[in-house]
Amino acid sequence: MADRVVGRGVLLDFPRFYGVDWLEPEDAIQDVDLQACAKAQGVEIGPGDIVLIRTGHMRRRRGEGQEHWGDYAAGPAPGLGVSSADYLLPREIAAVAGDTWGLESVPSESLPEAKFALHVIFLVNAGVLIGEIWDLEELAADCAADGIYEFLLSAQPLTVTGAVGSPLNPIAVK
Repeated sequence: MADRVVGRGVLLDFPRFYGVDWLEPEDAIQDVDLQACAKAQGVEIGPGDIVLIRTGHMRRRRGEGQEHWGDYAAGPAPGLGVSSADYLLPREIAAVAGDTWGLESVPSESLPEAKFALHVIFLVNAGVLIGEIWDLEELAADCAADGIYEFLLSAQPLTVTGAVGSPLNPIAVK
């Protein structure tokens, strides 16, 4: 995958869609929310797309100051709800990434047998890549300014033998 994570990116900017600065921790973005946001932003999600989910969680933490970053990783966070898979997977996306530490809403709606059900659904069952802790603020401002929420996205991981995850430096080109 190191040389292949390049494609059409689509940003779904939920704070702008809802008219708020950020979503609240534990807010779960469901299939109907994804559909409504995509429609409002004038984008269709299709095969091979890399879907970026902005919740505003990173922006909120920056505004609260350094002392509030302590539970950014592993603390309550907004994110995708389990039904989001019902919307995204039939569209045959290649990847989904967000501005939170876990992509899913935390605490999650997961089943008792799978604490982070979307990780199992996306990664294990569907082969969809997951990205976490993406800084989407500058991209979101640019998309809002011109009303275009799609772009070329390059997000190659580091080549680490035997690794299942890697830091990356994603670049959106509009």
